[in-house]
Amino acid sequence: MKNITIDELAVMMQKEFSSLHEEISGVRTELKKEIQDVEKRLESKIQGVEDSLRSDIHRIENSVNDIKEKLSRLEQRSLEDDDALTSEVVDLRNRVNILEKELQKLKTA
Repeated sequence: MKNITIDELAVMMQKEFSSLHEEISGVRTELKKEIQDVEKRLESKIQGVEDSLRSDIHRIENSVNDIKEKLSRLEQRSLEDDDALTSEVVDLRNRVNILEKELQKLKTA
């Protein structure tokens, strides 16, 4: 068995550390690329979800606006109906008053 000098051991260790450093550097590069790929896929999926949500929100807003418009028309129609009914009641009351006066005249005649 050969005795190894400290200088030889240092050279061997340096070679191993260099080799290990290159290997670690390669793994880091691969991991960075994989992480970037995952980030791109996630960004794409998130964008798809955001687009879908925007579309859904827009559709819901349109539905709410339609409901508000229909409710407003219904309220307006209800007010118009109330006004018409009130007008009819006033007209009928006036006619009753006239008829009561005519009836009073007929009774006294």
